[in-house]
Amino acid sequence: MGDVQARLKAASSFILQSPPGEVNDVFNDVRALVGDDEALEAGILPALEQYNVEQFIVADLPDKTQLLVCEAGHAQDDVSSSGNTTSRFIEPNSGTSWSFDHLRLTGSDPVPVHIDTACEVIRKELEEAARRYGQEFFAEGVSKVFTTYQTRLVKPKQAHQTQAPIQEEGEKDVVKEDQEMTQEEPAAHEETEIVVQTAQRSSEEVPPLAEEQATAPAETQEDSEMTSAPTPAVDQGEDIIEDVQADTVTAAAEAPAAVEPEVKAEETKEEEVEEVHEPLQKKFSLYFVGNKYNPSNYWTGRWRSSYVLDLSSSPASLTGQIQLNVHFFEQGNVQLSTSHQPKLELPSSISESSSPAELAKTVLKVIGKAEEEYQLELNETYREMADKTFKSLRRALPITRQKMDWAKVANYKLQRDIGGTAN
Repeated sequence: MGDVQARLKAASSFILQSPPGEVNDVFNDVRALVGDDEALEAGILPALEQYNVEQFIVADLPDKTQLLVCEAGHAQDDVSSSGNTTSRFIEPNSGTSWSFDHLRLTGSDPVPVHIDTACEVIRKELEEAARRYGQEFFAEGVSKVFTTYQTRLVKPKQAHQTQAPIQEEGEKDVVKEDQEMTQEEPAAHEETEIVVQTAQRSSEEVPPLAEEQATAPAETQEDSEMTSAPTPAVDQGEDIIEDVQADTVTAAAEAPAAVEPEVKAEETKEEEVEEVHEPLQKKFSLYFVGNKYNPSNYWTGRWRSSYVLDLSSSPASLTGQIQLNVHFFEQGNVQLSTSHQPKLELPSSISESSSPAELAKTVLKVIGKAEEEYQLELNETYREMADKTFKSLRRALPITRQKMDWAKVANYKLQRDIGGTAN
């Protein structure tokens, strides 16, 4: 058992270091290393989930949209009755969260998420501007914009369970039966209240009960027939009125006890909704990922950049990170892995009250300038590496501190051969 765990730990490490587009090849290699498919699938899932989130993996969904797996899109996970946890990620353009299989890269069980109208107007403008930017600079790029706090808020559980389990014919629905019993219980109290109110209207000597009149429901035709008989009896004498008054006090004392559970249930439901829909801030996360796979020529690459736009702060702020991974493996194995945090400054005119279209245009202009500067910086670094860095790895002169005259090398060799023959 310990040997299997050690192999799973090593396999997880290999998965996390997988080059762009080569995680399947690495998985097949570690599969042979572990030698236990069942243990591998269970033990490798945490590493696969971490890899997919960190690498901004893109998956095709059944509704023809694309799901970008990232931290900002991570919604509330599903927990099954057996204790297994399934990750859920949000596709912001459709406003749904999907259950995601990190091993097979498939999405299922779409569930609507709460959308804040004010934030959605800005998010859509940012999404459109990001899409145009991605098409211009990334050949096979995908971009997504998330409302940061909104992505962690899923609708209440009663909305999440969109499909009830199919029951066999004749099978008893316990929940439905309980609800019907709950609805039938107030009927007896309604009948008592209607009788009491009819007696009150029949005699001026009976003091009105404000609480009963406020809470009593409207009379139905059936209830009117049931209460029509006691009404004339009230006018026959004071003894009957006193009995009715006693019944009134008794009904008034019992009625709150029957209604109280329903009120508490409604309050609990409202609290559940309030816990789910927390106040949203105008804070957005922008994600870009560009993948370029060319294994036939022995190289693959991935560009990842993420930014957080906070309009709720004063002044508005924009922070981000750029990550680049490239793998060359023709007759060797060389990987480039970089991480850069650019300095981003928004104009002072950008704020929460700015026009969404103008705001999106300005934000993408700042992002484009930062990414262009970083790319030029990388090009300059590689040029300097070829001209200076690699040359500094070896001596400029041999140990004699004199340059080699390569034109005389043949003469040196001839003299050595002649000298050796003479000896």
